[in-house]
Amino acid sequence: REYLKAQEVYTRGIDLYQTENERDAGFTGDYNTGLLYADMGDIEYFISGDMDAALKNYEMALKNKNDTASIN
Repeated sequence: REYLKAQEVYTRGIDLYQTENERDAGFTGDYNTGLLYADMGDIEYFISGDMDAALKNYEMALKNKNDTASIN
């Protein structure tokens, strides 16, 4: 029900990660970073219906150590 607020929080977290990742070549994501992408993918898949954006976020979740059966 609070998906708009959640989407704002996930977007801020993802933006922060991407900014820091671009600044420092050694900066890597972890499971929590992957969780942000997975949750954003869920919103885009189930709420917005934007399958392309959802796929992109699910792929980023996998890249950031969040490899779960539901994502696959």
